[in-house]
Amino acid sequence: MWTEITIHHILTECRQYTEALDQLNIPTTLDAALGPNADSTLQILSFLRKYELYDLKSLYVKHPKKKKNTQTHPT
Repeated sequence: MWTEITIHHILTECRQYTEALDQLNIPTTLDAALGPNADSTLQILSFLRKYELYDLKSLYVKHPKKKKNTQTHPT
């Protein structure tokens, strides 16, 4: 099952990817990350591709099934 999440969550709130974002020098604020800096944009695209956090139609993340089919995204 897929859980919809936002770019804001991935880039600024999600602890699961903090180290990976740091290694790619992706800014930790949404304004800076999505600003006019082409390098940040390319790094974000590389990050999303590396961790398969995208779908060509929309952004979804696949999570392992939990008991009683309830799924949440770890923060």
